Amino acid sequence: MSYVNSILLKAQRSVRDYLAARSWTFSPTVTGGADSVTIKLPAIICDCVSAQTDPPGTGNWTAQMTVLLRENADDTVLDLHLQHAGEVADAFSESTAAASITSTVNKFGCYFLILRSMNYLLVDRSWESRIQVELRCGGTT
Repeated sequence: MSYVNSILLKAQRSVRDYLAARSWTFSPTVTGGADSVTIKLPAIICDCVSAQTDPPGTGNWTAQMTVLLRENADDTVLDLHLQHAGEVADAFSESTAAASITSTVNKFGCYFLILRSMNYLLVDRSWESRIQVELRCGGTT
């Protein structure tokens, strides 16, 4: 991966690694978007959907990350699912989150982040909570 190219993949892998290293009150599978075709539920799926240079030409990026929590609705009542979704969102509210997402392995630096939104819905007997996070970030050498 180069310094500029693959910023979406670098962000996705860094957030995935950050969430996978955490302790949870439930036992989710943590994966990247492309890896999520056949996964065991509950699952936390990290997908960096877009990024824009900010300001252009500097190597700094504003990346939009979607973190999806998916749980089987037959196994988890809505209240418990929303509690789990809050736990995932809390991971992005900690004062050390940006520094913890920074990854020398992925050659990715996260300077700060903003928790933008949360929502949930029922899809094919699965609860899905979407957590939108904005990362101010860049590739590193």
